Amino acid sequence: MKKTALCILLSAFAAIVAMAVTPPKAEVRKLYVFGFAASFNDTIVHFTDIQELDSAWTDTKTHFLELRQQYSYQLRNFLWGQQLPNRTCVVFYDADRKKLEKRYQKMRRLYTTGRDGKAHYDVRQAEGFSFTAIDYRPYMADADPQPAVTAPQPAAPANPPTPPTTRHPDAP
Repeated sequence: MKKTALCILLSAFAAIVAMAVTPPKAEVRKLYVFGFAASFNDTIVHFTDIQELDSAWTDTKTHFLELRQQYSYQLRNFLWGQQLPNRTCVVFYDADRKKLEKRYQKMRRLYTTGRDGKAHYDVRQAEGFSFTAIDYRPYMADADPQPAVTAPQPAAPANPPTPPTTRHPDAP
């Protein structure tokens, strides 16, 4: 009984270690995204248009958008440049545009009319903003590292020396 429990415990430990060691797999997909920004200091909220990203990196197993926070930072930095600091930005995405449009309409309806039917927020469109695809390859563990810079090798001579023979010079 103790041996069985020990074997189960060791196999579970080995499986956990194996999952932790395997690098995350990512793939490039076409996604549709939109951004939402709000502040706790005022009632202004911003929505971006639904945009198509041709080369968005997603996790192969969960289909989560890799580097989601970088896309949120793009929106935050844009709004910061528009003299609107301290915004909390969220990025919504989906591979199916219709599903994302449905989510977009639901969010917009929530902030334009509110649950009680009254408008509590000043909803604005983030005019002139567009998301830029982010290359995930530098963040991947299994990506090929950049080649190291090495000292130049001397050029090979034009006529390489002849290798020594193993025959005795007096042999016929």
